Amino acid sequence: VSPDGSAPSATAASGRASQATERSPCAAPSQRAASDLDARDDDALTDCRDPRTGPRPEAAACAEAPRHATLSQQLEQLEEALLLPPPGRMRELMARARARGRHPDRFLLIGDSMTVSGGYLRDLDRPDRTVLAPAVSARLASVDSDGDFVAFLRSVEAERVEGVPRSPFGALRAARVGARASWALAGGPGSPLHTGVARQSPAFALVLFGGNDAAYRAAPVAEVSDGFAADLSRIVDALLELDVIPVLHTVARHGNAPGIDTCDGPLSDWRIAVQTNAVSARAAQLACDRGLPLIDLRHGLDTATAAGLGPDQIHLSTHPRGGAQLTDEGLRCGNNVRAYLTLRMLRRLREQHR
Repeated sequence: VSPDGSAPSATAASGRASQATERSPCAAPSQRAASDLDARDDDALTDCRDPRTGPRPEAAACAEAPRHATLSQQLEQLEEALLLPPPGRMRELMARARARGRHPDRFLLIGDSMTVSGGYLRDLDRPDRTVLAPAVSARLASVDSDGDFVAFLRSVEAERVEGVPRSPFGALRAARVGARASWALAGGPGSPLHTGVARQSPAFALVLFGGNDAAYRAAPVAEVSDGFAADLSRIVDALLELDVIPVLHTVARHGNAPGIDTCDGPLSDWRIAVQTNAVSARAAQLACDRGLPLIDLRHGLDTATAAGLGPDQIHLSTHPRGGAQLTDEGLRCGNNVRAYLTLRMLRRLREQHR
């Protein structure tokens, strides 16, 4: 999977990873962002800003945009987006998952259209569409999976659908286009979350909501973010009760979307951007308060072209050759960055689960 050179050995890469500085979810970099476009309260709505993250590109533009840093520098910055609670808290969560018989190599994906997207993880199921730069291979290497973590996960049977085995990359997702956080638990014991856990018995659940929660109504910003935080907290409670470890995410930016007024109307681009900033901050705060792993996706996407957003300035961009292009070109695109962050977090969690 690395046509442009060989990666360092898994043993060497794992050794370096074990010495990496652990970062706490209470220190999420996106929480410290302080530009005008990071505003997240009602005061910011008095003066409109254009929240565009860049020009509305063609599909290939994310890959073709000039780099402002080397791939090595980008990977270092992406490490800042991977945040774990204190070791004692992780040992507690891992012990509960093991005692319940949760599978350490399975992960349930829970969310909205960002998680439904075919550009996110699905291409990793196909060796012919997967390309890893040597530096990426080195960071994903894992001693107990023969060094190739992507190939290892591809071989894991997460569930069977009509008798056909599916890997975690291709397993059914507890995700729906347009979903808000409340949807995950709709239906009680038969909810998407409970159904997904029953089918796959994963040790981990990667949870990403917020874009629709921020955009479905105009209200005081604190009211919107409070409602989102309450719904996300209920998801956390449900997963912990099932002894599944929630991995939370901050939320991608909202840009200048076609068909939405930048400043006018009850749900302008600027209001949606501010409300999105607010719900993103609440996701990070919840991870801090509850001692949970956090992928600071917003911070990671800031390393990509146009903050990882595609032509609609709402959803993530994907490399023209797919979301499994984890290369210099690929990691300029939003879904590719998210895939890398997911793999890197899972690799670190799995090492701790042993």
